[in-house]
Amino acid sequence: MLFRSWAWLAEARQQLKQDGTAEIEKAVALNPDSAMVEGLYGFYLERQKQPVRALGAFRIAASLEPNDPGWETAVARAYELTDDLVSALSYYEKAMELAPKDPSTWRALALFSLRDQVNLAVVGLPAARRLVELDKDNWQSVDIAGQILFDMDDTIGAEALFLKAAELNNNVPEPALHLGILYLQSGKRQTAYEQLLRASDLDPTGSSGWQARRLLEQYFQ
Repeated sequence: MLFRSWAWLAEARQQLKQDGTAEIEKAVALNPDSAMVEGLYGFYLERQKQPVRALGAFRIAASLEPNDPGWETAVARAYELTDDLVSALSYYEKAMELAPKDPSTWRALALFSLRDQVNLAVVGLPAARRLVELDKDNWQSVDIAGQILFDMDDTIGAEALFLKAAELNNNVPEPALHLGILYLQSGKRQTAYEQLLRASDLDPTGSSGWQARRLLEQYFQ
């Protein structure tokens, strides 16, 4: 349908760092009752640093498709961006309840708790444990659980999970970066150096590599 074409054209322009305002507004005008259009409009507004307006669009999408956990997660993230963490938590939990066997809902809840330090013991850790149960072969899931344990001062458990994440995929920098930080805090300088150098080598242009190089400069020069 024509409104979908306008919506996806707007999304494509945004992904190419172009302005898709006219296209997404055209899509909404053609069919304001499409959850897909409202959702894409919400993502557009989120990228434009307008979380309050994005929240409105996501809430419409969620009302049009109330059984879709993706829209509940989008609403939750928008609430999070407006600093309404109580509402955000309720929507992350609603998404999880709609799809209790979908790792993505548990991942979203765990990351929310980790990002905002929202009751790690009661919210983040159980979500991370369930995430690993459902997605045990995914390095990102294991790494998230490790980060939560690390923030809870369980360095032994965190180290085991970071090592497992690195074993699952030895071509990504995040587990090495997290191990480097853990070893630095534990006073294991040589091991920390090796892991940070690995993170830097694996990610020469990305944020994890940049963080690793900053730590190498700070502690080893």
